[in-house]
Formats: sequence, structure tokens, C-alpha cells
Amino acid sequence: MFMYDALPKAEAAGVRLLLGDDYGGVRLRHGDYGAELHTYVDDVGLSSLSVIKWATRHGAELIGRSDDLGTIAVGKIADLLVIDGDPSADIGLLADTNPVAVLKGGEVVSGALPG
Repeated sequence: MFMYDALPKAEAAGVRLLLGDDYGGVRLRHGDYGAELHTYVDDVGLSSLSVIKWATRHGAELIGRSDDLGTIAVGKIADLLVIDGDPSADIGLLADTNPVAVLKGGEVVSGALPG
């Protein structure tokens, strides 16, 4: 497919891609966002870290909020999804597992942090 060939080339050329489409597509049903993660990593061949960056850093840059969103750093807002595992090694952890905890503004709003 054209997209499968174009996305790695666009990323290599420095295009800042984003996650979170709202239209669906061939083999990617509208609303199946976990499958979107798998598609870009497993089918297109992009790295998990690249796809995570699309969803975090690039999104913050697009809306002009990179000073307080998009990366983990001192002074940033600290909205975090805590999972059991390393999504850079297995993107499916973000799509297929329940979070251990969710933090908003640095405070646990769901689940609990491990002791």
C-alpha cells in the first residue's frame, strides 16, 4: 500500500507525523486506535519509539504546548499512563493491556503506583 511505503520515507525526511486520526481506513477501522499502533509498527515497520513520539511530543508541538506537554521533564504537567512493561519493546502494551495507573498533573487519578 502507498501509506506503508510513504510513512517511513516521510519520517526519515523529518516530517513530524501524528497519531489520532478520526477517519479510519483500509484495514484500520474507525475507532480502533490500538490497531493503529500495531499497524504502524508491525505492518509499516516503524519503531515503537517513533510512534510513541507521534502521540506525545509531536502532538504537543502541533498545538503549541511543547513547553508543558509531550515529554517527561521537570516542570511539565505530568499526565502519564503507567503500564506493566516497556512499550518501546512492545507497542501492544499500550493497545492491549489495562494501565496500572493514570496520572494527571502528577497525581494518581486511576489505579495505583507500584510500592
